[in-house]
Amino acid sequence: MNYEAGNRRRPKRGVSLYSYAGEYGVTMTLEDMLAEMNDIGARGLEILANSHIEGYPNPSEDWLENWDRLIKEYNIVPAEYGHWVDSRLYEGRHLTSEESLQMLERDFKLANRLDR
Repeated sequence: MNYEAGNRRRPKRGVSLYSYAGEYGVTMTLEDMLAEMNDIGARGLEILANSHIEGYPNPSEDWLENWDRLIKEYNIVPAEYGHWVDSRLYEGRHLTSEESLQMLERDFKLANRLDR
């Protein structure tokens, strides 16, 4: 670490949108949450794929364009894309390894898109 005067590294503040679980979609929009993050000086963002991405796993172009606008406008840095493979997605059977791999690939691509 570089501890020279003025170059000291400090922890950065971030927010998981999971902490807004009770408010999101009820009293707050995605924009409301990002604006509040900006107000408190938080830059790092964790988003939970199936909870915060409208239309997940296939968000609309309008949603993606709005995401890009909000990230830029509120100076937010996507830092964590929370996702998981729901191995019990289908009643009566577990996902195959190939199905799980396809879901992971899909989520990696979407996470990469959100971090433009």
